[in-house]
Amino acid sequence: MKISVLSGSPKGEPSLTLQYLNYIKKHFPEHEFNIFHIGKEINKIEKGEVFFDSILEEIEKSDGIIWVFPVYVFLAPSPVHRFAELVFEKNKKDIFKDKYATAITTSVHFYDHTAHNYIHSISEDLGMRYVDGYSAEMQDLLKDSGREMVLKFAKNFFNFIKEKMPVERKFKSPCYEMPEYKPAEIKETSNKSNKKIVILTDAKEEDINLNRMVQVFQKICPCQVINIRDADIKGGCLSCYLCTYDNECIYKDGFADIINKHVLTADGVVMAARIKDRYLSSRWKMYMDRSFVKGHCPVYEGKQFGYLISGPLRDIENLRQVLEAKVQVGRANLAGIVTDEYEDSNHITSLIETLGKQIVTGVEEKFVKPGTYLEAGGHMIFRDLVYRNWGMFRADYLYYKKHNLFDYPHKNIGERLQNLLYAVMLMMPGMKKEFYKKAKEEMIKPHQKVIEKF
Repeated sequence: MKISVLSGSPKGEPSLTLQYLNYIKKHFPEHEFNIFHIGKEINKIEKGEVFFDSILEEIEKSDGIIWVFPVYVFLAPSPVHRFAELVFEKNKKDIFKDKYATAITTSVHFYDHTAHNYIHSISEDLGMRYVDGYSAEMQDLLKDSGREMVLKFAKNFFNFIKEKMPVERKFKSPCYEMPEYKPAEIKETSNKSNKKIVILTDAKEEDINLNRMVQVFQKICPCQVINIRDADIKGGCLSCYLCTYDNECIYKDGFADIINKHVLTADGVVMAARIKDRYLSSRWKMYMDRSFVKGHCPVYEGKQFGYLISGPLRDIENLRQVLEAKVQVGRANLAGIVTDEYEDSNHITSLIETLGKQIVTGVEEKFVKPGTYLEAGGHMIFRDLVYRNWGMFRADYLYYKKHNLFDYPHKNIGERLQNLLYAVMLMMPGMKKEFYKKAKEEMIKPHQKVIEKF
C-alpha cells in the first residue's frame, strides 16, 4: 500500500521524529512511503501552487497518511498548522476524505496529549479515518521495548487500512460562524492606570468581531496594541537549540522586540485571536514556537493574562486547555477568557469590562491563583528535563538554580524524618491502630491553629 508521510519538523531529513518512520520503513518494505517535508518546505509550499498541488496529487493516490512531527509548545510546529490552513483555504479537503490517518510524535511528554488531540481533530475535519497516534519519548527508539512497540503500532495501522476497519469519531465539528458583535458606544475610561497592559493580536481587517473586542478593551482599559502580523518575524522555530545556551535566538528580527521590550516588561498581557482550524492562526503558532527562546523557564511569573477570543471555544475543549496551560505553566494568573459566542453584544461588552478590571486588580494586588495539575505536571517534567540536561540547557539551569525551581522531595529533610517516624510507628500493631484513629483530627490541627491565630 502507498503511505504519504507529512513530516512537520523544520529540520527535514535529520529530524529525530522521522527516524521512527524510517525504522518502520525498514521493517515494512512491502509498503511504499512517500515523505513530504512540509515543515522544512512550508514557504515553498505556500508560494508555489504547482509544488503544493504535486504533494496533494500524491496524497490522493495514497492509502494512508502519517503525520510525523516533534511536539512544539503544546501542539504541532507552525508549518503543520499552516499546511492545514492551506488545505482548507484552497478547498482541497476532499482529497483527504475517507483516507486512514495517524500520527507519530516525539517529545518529553510535555502536553503531547494536546498535540495529538489537535492533529486527530484536524484529520477528522478533513474527513479522514483517524487511528490513535503514537507518542514516543525522544529516546524510545534506542530501547528494545520502544522499537518493539513502534512496530506493533505500525502493524496495527496497516491492518486498519487493509481490513477497512471502522473508526470512532472523537471530536465534534465546530461552527466558526459567530453572531456579529455590535457594541454600544463606549466612552474611554477616566481611570488611567499607571500599569503597563499590552494586547497582542493577529487580527486582519476582516476579523470584525475581534477588532471590535480589542477596541472596546482599549477604551475600558488603556493599553498598547501590537499586531504580530505587522512585526518582522522571519520564520518559525528552527529547532536549532542554539538559544539553550543564553536564551538568544539565531533569528535577528522583530520577535525579540515584542517579547523583550513589550511582553516581559508588561504587568498584564491580553492575547486577542480568532480561532482557525481548531487553534489560532498559524501566525500565532509561529509566535508561540519562537517563544521557546526563553526555554523552559516560567518567565511570565506573576503577570496577569487574559484572552479575547473570536470563535467557537466551547466546542474546542483542547484549545481551552492549551490557553489555560500556557498561563499556568508560566506561573502567571489567568484573569479571564472572553469570547464572542453570545448573541447579546451587551453581555460580551460587560465581560470585556470585567476582564479589564480583573487584570488591573490582579496587578495591583499581585494576585496569582495556585496552579492546578496543568502547572504542577508541566513543572515537574521541565524540572527533570533541565536537571538531567544541565550542560545543554545552560540558560534554563541557571534560571532554575536562581529561582529554587529544583524542588525535589528528597531535599525536604523534615518530611523525610517525619515519614521515617511514621514508618517505624506503623510497624507496631498498637501504634498503627492508634495512628489511624487520630489521623483525621491530627491532619487538620495545624490548619485550625492558623485560623485561630489570624
